[in-house]
Amino acid sequence: MGLAASQARLLMLTDRECNLEFQGENVAEQRMIIANNLEKLIDQKEQLDQMQSQPCSNNVSANDIYSSMGSIIGNSELVQGIKNFFGNIFSGSSQDVTSNQDASSLENTIDDEIAKLQEEDKVLELKLKQIDTQHQAVQTELDSVEKVIQKNIEETFKLF
Repeated sequence: MGLAASQARLLMLTDRECNLEFQGENVAEQRMIIANNLEKLIDQKEQLDQMQSQPCSNNVSANDIYSSMGSIIGNSELVQGIKNFFGNIFSGSSQDVTSNQDASSLENTIDDEIAKLQEEDKVLELKLKQIDTQHQAVQTELDSVEKVIQKNIEETFKLF
């Protein structure tokens, strides 16, 4: 391989390496977002459990509890279930059976969302491993091309 071809190959590999690093950063960021959403869902599930086990306090409004829940995921069914459940609790409704059913369905919905997010995280983890493997291969090839270029320079510009 000539010097110009080696340089072109080096530039192409460097570009590929940068692209892989960028993809890896994007996947890592997506995993962080999923981790944050999982944490919020688990916190909300714990709040739900606390609300079921403790008597209602009028000092806390329903809007305080579920106002941030819609920003976690775009699932309007989950947000509506949360509003219905906490609305029943704070309205002083005597429909304990309904609120228990709402609570169990809400808990099931939250569990489903947690499972979906965990599955997405597993897929992203596999994608990140693939990107890391490709990055290692490109790095190895970059090292070999740099050695070829160095050897070519030594042979071409050798003084007799």
